[in-house]
Amino acid sequence: MERPAFLHATRRVYGGVASTRTLWIVALVTAGCAIGGMIWLFYGGGSPGGQAGPDSPETGQASRLAAVSTAEPGDIPSESVGKTTSILADAETPADFNEETPETAPLSDESPADPTIAAGPPEPERKEVSRVEEPPATPVTMKPAPEAAPVLPDVEPAAAAAISIPADVKPDAPVQPEAPATALQPESVAPPETMPAPSEIQPEPTATAEPMPEASASVASEPTLTLAPAGVEAAPGTETEDMPGDPAPPTTPSVPEPPLIEPGITAAEPVAEATAPVMPERTRGPFTEVLTADAPAGSAAWPSWLQVGGDFRFRQTYSEADRLDRKARGHDQVFQRFRLRTWARIVAADDVDFNVGVAMEPRYYFRPDRDEQYINDEVLIDRLNITWRNVADLPLTAVIGRQDIELGSGWLIQRGTPLDGSRTYFFDAARLTWRIDERTTADLIYIENHANSSAWLHPINDADLDFEEQDARGAMAYLSRADGPRRTDGYFIYKHDHNPNRASGGEGDIYTLGAMFADRLSEDWEIKLEVAPQFGHRNGKSLTSFATNNTLTLHLHDAVEGRLRLGYEYLSGDEDPDRHFDKLWGRTPQFSKLYNGPIDSIDGRTRDSSNLHRLSLGYVCRPRENVQWDTDYHLLFADEHATASGATGLSEHGMFRGQLLTTQLEIQSDKRLRHRLRAELFAPGNYYNDDRNDVAVFLRYELLFTW
Repeated sequence: MERPAFLHATRRVYGGVASTRTLWIVALVTAGCAIGGMIWLFYGGGSPGGQAGPDSPETGQASRLAAVSTAEPGDIPSESVGKTTSILADAETPADFNEETPETAPLSDESPADPTIAAGPPEPERKEVSRVEEPPATPVTMKPAPEAAPVLPDVEPAAAAAISIPADVKPDAPVQPEAPATALQPESVAPPETMPAPSEIQPEPTATAEPMPEASASVASEPTLTLAPAGVEAAPGTETEDMPGDPAPPTTPSVPEPPLIEPGITAAEPVAEATAPVMPERTRGPFTEVLTADAPAGSAAWPSWLQVGGDFRFRQTYSEADRLDRKARGHDQVFQRFRLRTWARIVAADDVDFNVGVAMEPRYYFRPDRDEQYINDEVLIDRLNITWRNVADLPLTAVIGRQDIELGSGWLIQRGTPLDGSRTYFFDAARLTWRIDERTTADLIYIENHANSSAWLHPINDADLDFEEQDARGAMAYLSRADGPRRTDGYFIYKHDHNPNRASGGEGDIYTLGAMFADRLSEDWEIKLEVAPQFGHRNGKSLTSFATNNTLTLHLHDAVEGRLRLGYEYLSGDEDPDRHFDKLWGRTPQFSKLYNGPIDSIDGRTRDSSNLHRLSLGYVCRPRENVQWDTDYHLLFADEHATASGATGLSEHGMFRGQLLTTQLEIQSDKRLRHRLRAELFAPGNYYNDDRNDVAVFLRYELLFTW
């Protein structure tokens, strides 16, 4: 219909020319009444599913919107409205209808999600209508809708729509209906009592793992557990997880929403959040530590292909008569050690890593007086290798370059640098590890070590320190099988010593066969047995020797997890020190800092500890979860009475080396900080003469921080 015809029709109804604005207001009111009536009928009196009346707290917003959108009775005659509606239905709506009132917003009668009733299908989209001011000539009083809460970004459009009033409209003071308990307000309000807190919302347990339907973002997701890995190659890296025992902060919306729950189904009981256990630092022996192998994923500060970490260790040491002679110069020592190590792993491909690490450990001596009190401040590379996993799509891993290696109990294969203290442990080697099945692995290793620290890679600020008394080349095959607590290992080791650079160095070829068996015999008893026959030649002399290392442990099952252990170690000796059992690459303090080093060097190579029978009785307990206390009493005997070249202070016929008492307290403050306090006392026996008959004392505090 053309505009003149439309105006003519209005003259017939109202007996005069009505303004266009008035007609649109009438149309708006009429449409609101119609929509409100339909909603009222559809919801059965304004309540979802006909379960409650219009004044019930469970009632949605449909009935309230219908009341708000309806004009007051008597404002417009009902018959006039009906006639106008029929005429408007035949009239063509102007094309610029929506452009004249761009400030209007769509209305919605969708009720908020009810926590006890399943959400029904979404309402069909309502047509936008305009709400404009009424001319003064024909005022129409309207009830404005109650002010609605802002649209939350985490609410799906199908679940709830925004309700807003244009800023230009100035209605009369609204009559606020009584808000139900579940209505959202502009300000954050406390959730209803029947609504569980976001942290308590848990998925319903099911027998089979099925994909959950996509839920609203208002329901807090269950936190993900991330465990810290542990191994033998690399230090723990920096992670973004929270401290052990502290649950990860959940991500929740600013205004909590009730979850959508099927009728008759209740929310699952809250489940306690698990925390990543603090893994203790894996040690090479009873008293030494190494970097862990499985590095954590890169943190936010580093790209995903780069992993970094390291550790810092401080030691304060005091020793008295460590060579059993208080009259000797330098018999008492007080010094500090500062070891700093850092490493990086570059992920070149899915199965290929490049590893590099540097280390330094300077010392500062308070006693005895020295020409230089601050020494050994060089920096050297203690790790430089490439790791290739799944070689040729086989369960085979190859590590080539400078690396740490420890096999079995570490009794004979643990350290490639015996003269370097605990600053380094590395081997210059190529290693292949074949995983035969889930329980069995086989290792093939080739070693090429040099005594001079600058032979392969020159240290920074070289202090001209030696790693060993001679160069060493070797090969080993190691087979290991684990069946639960039972473990069985077998190995063959070949070591070729050559090019000695010290008087205590040697030349020769040594062949060692070995086997280790460990098992939990019962809930109370645990056993470990290891034997190693050895043959070959050293310094032109034939060598036939034998060694064994055994431990029997009794678990007390008390409140402090106490354990008693009985040990026996034997390394054969001879009148000629060249025929003593060779500890190969196990020359490290394994049961004592005092005896394995200062005292055993009186009649042999330092940390070789051969020509020995050792009986030990020890006790271990954990008075607290993060505290461990160890104490052991040792009786030491010589296998043969031997006199090494240049050795002094030995008796002629005595075989009793002495008594050794060791104790250590270890406290793991958190996953990155550890404290150790160690004390040892050695009382010499008749193996030594009166020149070396003083009691030796060793005290040390250690702090280790890893990152």
